[in-house]
Amino acid sequence: MSFKINSFPKLEGEQINNSFFEWLSDFFNRQSASDQAQVFIKDLPVWNMDTTASITIDLGTIPFKRIFHIGLIIFKDDELFSYDPSLIEDSISPVEVDFAAKLIRITRVTSGFFDTTDYDSTTKSRGRVAIWT
Repeated sequence: MSFKINSFPKLEGEQINNSFFEWLSDFFNRQSASDQAQVFIKDLPVWNMDTTASITIDLGTIPFKRIFHIGLIIFKDDELFSYDPSLIEDSISPVEVDFAAKLIRITRVTSGFFDTTDYDSTTKSRGRVAIWT
């Protein structure tokens, strides 16, 4: 399966947090319909990354045995910036998938990029996880 992305929508501010993931999910679902692949987007819970190293996300009805990629976006407390941890050294450990419990576990690296007070106080979702099956 291969994908060509010709252009991303131009988004700014809060639109990036919501519209980009909606666009990305729609794009991959349309592009991969013949291959039966799907993208599921789930919000991360409120997460004090400075004091709590890991969180778990319930996969619910997502066909977890078909997962082939998991992507993350982490929002900073001020919500002015969001980061793709895969592009930042020493930020997030590889995401673990617990097939028996139908969970994914996301763990930040101790003393890494997200282990600071910039990621310790939010009342909203800490970010989003995109799960390709």
